[in-house]
Amino acid sequence: MKNLLLLTDFSKSAKHAALFAYSLAKQMEAELTLCHAVIIPSNIPQAGLIVWPLPNTNSLLKDAEAELKKLKASLEETNAQGKFKPKVTVRCDPGPPVNVVKHIASKSEFNKG
Repeated sequence: MKNLLLLTDFSKSAKHAALFAYSLAKQMEAELTLCHAVIIPSNIPQAGLIVWPLPNTNSLLKDAEAELKKLKASLEETNAQGKFKPKVTVRCDPGPPVNVVKHIASKSEFNKG
């Protein structure tokens, strides 16, 4: 089964991209994985110079996962017509986006020719 990976930052443009990716997944009869890369402030150089309290890592991940689930639900609501309904999964991984993509791409479900 083909699987599309879509990173999102939850912006308006990203939501439009998600709608397009969902439509594409329907046409390709593929699965869709929504992913958000959570940048942990403590991993940023000079993060100790920030004057406001740093949020708890688990809190950041939970908030992002809740947003991903809302996005997933809104995409699945758009599937009124059509035979194929793409399976949508969500991932919320800590780290810079490039590292998250490299890690996910190395997984076998995204590395099929």
